[in-house]
Amino acid sequence: MNGRVSLVLVMLGQKSRIFRKGLFMMVCSLHQQTNRRHRRVENDAIAVTLTLSHLRCDTKSCVMERGDLGSSTIEPGLKRLSFAYQSLLEIPYDDILKQQDTLEVLDLSYNLLDDPALLGELDKLSTLILDGNNYCTHVKFPYMPSLTTLWINKNRISNLPIIVEEIRCKFPNIKILSMMNNEAAPSYFNGGSLTQYLDYRQYVISQIPCLEVLDDTEVQEKERVQARKIYRLQESSKRRK
Repeated sequence: MNGRVSLVLVMLGQKSRIFRKGLFMMVCSLHQQTNRRHRRVENDAIAVTLTLSHLRCDTKSCVMERGDLGSSTIEPGLKRLSFAYQSLLEIPYDDILKQQDTLEVLDLSYNLLDDPALLGELDKLSTLILDGNNYCTHVKFPYMPSLTTLWINKNRISNLPIIVEEIRCKFPNIKILSMMNNEAAPSYFNGGSLTQYLDYRQYVISQIPCLEVLDDTEVQEKERVQARKIYRLQESSKRRK
């Protein structure tokens, strides 16, 4: 009897270890998926500023309300600045350029903007968020070699080659680009087919070789190789002409 009890206990112990191992692997898998989904966010403060609806400033970041534009209480030296959800028709350059020497993250999402011309004076800006505005295919960005992240989701961009050429030329060091919910970026979210989505990705990746993340998905090396096979840089085709 004692032998049978011991055998049962051993078997239960093995099943417990197998269960714990399976549970651990499942948790690890979920953790990896979460990390991949959020890796494109370079700065955790961005996600925070998008959810705030009141003015809050510290030594590094500030979230502005419309009534606070032009406020003399905003001191220079900020690294992160948000003007999201203010129904702005123009970029508040007076407030933004006060942070010219330090600003790294600028959130202008969900306004009514269409001209980013003077942002080129922000020499240290690395992340620019323009989601939910009126930017179209023919938007003219300033030359910004410091920029590595651009979010321009949910705008009015309809011609992929034109906008990709503009981004490639004006942001030579861009690594993270998100253009979801634009006509030029077909996907499940706006009625595009899988074939259209894959073709879109291959084209953008082929034209911007330094890109590491497109929309919400990392660029894989095999994807990069395939994209190069299918498309050539537009500059090469221009030289042949």
